[in-house]
Amino acid sequence: MKVAIISPSAPSTFSEERKSQYLKGLENMKAHGMEYVIMPHAANALSYVSDTAANRLADFMEAYRDESVDLVMTANGGWNAGDILADIDWEVVKRNPKTLVGFSDITALLNAAYAHTGRVQIQGPMVTWGFQENDPLTIDCFMKAVNDKRYELPLEKFGKFLRGTTLEGIGVGGNLVSLESLLGTPHVPDWEGKVLFWEETEEKLPALLRALAHFKNVGALEKLAGMIIGRLDQIDGKFAGKEHEPLAAVFDYLEPYSFPIMKTELFGHEIDQYLPLPVGGKITADSQSITFGF
Repeated sequence: MKVAIISPSAPSTFSEERKSQYLKGLENMKAHGMEYVIMPHAANALSYVSDTAANRLADFMEAYRDESVDLVMTANGGWNAGDILADIDWEVVKRNPKTLVGFSDITALLNAAYAHTGRVQIQGPMVTWGFQENDPLTIDCFMKAVNDKRYELPLEKFGKFLRGTTLEGIGVGGNLVSLESLLGTPHVPDWEGKVLFWEETEEKLPALLRALAHFKNVGALEKLAGMIIGRLDQIDGKFAGKEHEPLAAVFDYLEPYSFPIMKTELFGHEIDQYLPLPVGGKITADSQSITFGF
């Protein structure tokens, strides 16, 4: 497996700590048999992004044009991957069938790639966030996703149902506000029959609910076959001297909809174990297990 490393969002080398994570991630990828090539601008650091939009776009397109590359993985997330969306040559991407891997801000690219090509993408571990931990569950599930195109977990290991007892549909999602940035653009997936999986970090609770309202207002929520809520990291629920529990508030907001809802802590921010989830692949779950197809 040959992997092209790109940095379409924040830099991976802006501090000694982050650079150490980046190098450790590359080391662990190699130890697991993953040959990699680092795109020309991927290790750069330009303020809060890795490089100019033009250079980030150039790396993205070159990763797809390189016929020796099997997989395209982002170094880390951050901000402003959406800068390059309007200028991606999607015909080139279609002609070069490769899977894109990443999470957080990379959500925009993953779902756009699925929307434009119909091919499954992987919302999963990146070089600096995922591979640097070398967690056995993360690596095992990732390798199965890439090589076997499928993996299964006991339900109790994955999480639990908050509503319903079975779930089945095509996965879309990632970071909630990053996915929200696609609404109203040509890059958004169709919502019919989808399982929306999402997580969020460092947002105020009203802003999180406002994002869900945006999905409601474009008609997305009413079309869903299910929802999986990941880690809600550092969500500020304080308002008017009271503390509102984020998950409870979200669950109340979703009360009008009948789709099943699951909760897990195995994808999101600030976690050691990070499951790969399919953007465009089938997700099925019952009281015993959950299965992901890629």
